Amino acid sequence: MLNITVYSGPGCMKCHITRSQLAKAGIPFTAAEAADHEDLVPMVEGLGLKRELPVVVVENTEGEDMVWTGLSHDNIRALKYLAA
Repeated sequence: MLNITVYSGPGCMKCHITRSQLAKAGIPFTAAEAADHEDLVPMVEGLGLKRELPVVVVENTEGEDMVWTGLSHDNIRALKYLAA
């Protein structure tokens, strides 16, 4: 089972597109405001990722967790297979 959280900011077009593509694919996710989560920036920097929105956190109860920043069509496509 996947628990997906999309951390966004106001006026973020990449965030809007990411949420729209997940919804269109029928992949359930939780939307959250990045500004409300002080631990987000240290986590992103600790993983060596770019500091940009959205931040997508995928917790996979049957395998490895996944985190990415920015708009990633490839990762969204991969989630379609993982969520099936």
